[in-house]
Amino acid sequence: MRPSIRAIVGVGLLLLLTGCDHWATIVSIAHPSTMGWQPIDYYIAKVWPPTISFVQGDPNNPFYFQGWTSNRRYAIFYGGSHYGPRWAEVFDVWNWNWFNLAGPFCQTAMGGVACQQAAIAIAPKTSRLFLGDGQVVNLDDLNSIKTNPAPQSDQALNRPVVASWSPDETYLLFVYDNTGYDVPTTYYLYIADGTGLNSQMLMQVDNSGTFTWSPDDKTVTYTTNQHTYVINLALATSF
Repeated sequence: MRPSIRAIVGVGLLLLLTGCDHWATIVSIAHPSTMGWQPIDYYIAKVWPPTISFVQGDPNNPFYFQGWTSNRRYAIFYGGSHYGPRWAEVFDVWNWNWFNLAGPFCQTAMGGVACQQAAIAIAPKTSRLFLGDGQVVNLDDLNSIKTNPAPQSDQALNRPVVASWSPDETYLLFVYDNTGYDVPTTYYLYIADGTGLNSQMLMQVDNSGTFTWSPDDKTVTYTTNQHTYVINLALATSF
């Protein structure tokens, strides 16, 4: 169903309430689905000139808003299914159009298509995304760098599960999960420069976790449900 006059006025009032300091505001509309209430439909509204983009999603394969790039040009969403996040959907506010990043790297796994190209991390200063297939993509030109340090015969068995840029975007840290049927899961922590190049393995870790950066960007803490790892970046890298 297309947006009604009432919905457009409602979005306009929301914009007035949230302020006019950003290019656009996003409003989601939830619907019932096989997975419960899901934010299926989205309105993206621009303050000036007044413009609204409406997208109607699939209730059983919804997509979700993740965040903005730092310049608020790109709104990042991910699409998925009951298998989890699968691909990145991007709305370009400057050109007022949608595009997705489900490209030729999609693999077939578990009897279905598992693109693994949802964004795992959004860069803090540029328009880069770290995708679930190990690519760092620059949204401005769609150039990409493959960070996978040890390509496997089955890409689904060697994929990143968490990633984080340093606040100044000098470093990119990420953890790869090497999982297969009847194979114990192992996790490896890697570091690369901010573009995704020069990746090197730092250590094996016990699980997926979270990154916390020191204020001076010289130390990062990686915390899992079992251990805390503290990495001195000056000692860990040569760049």
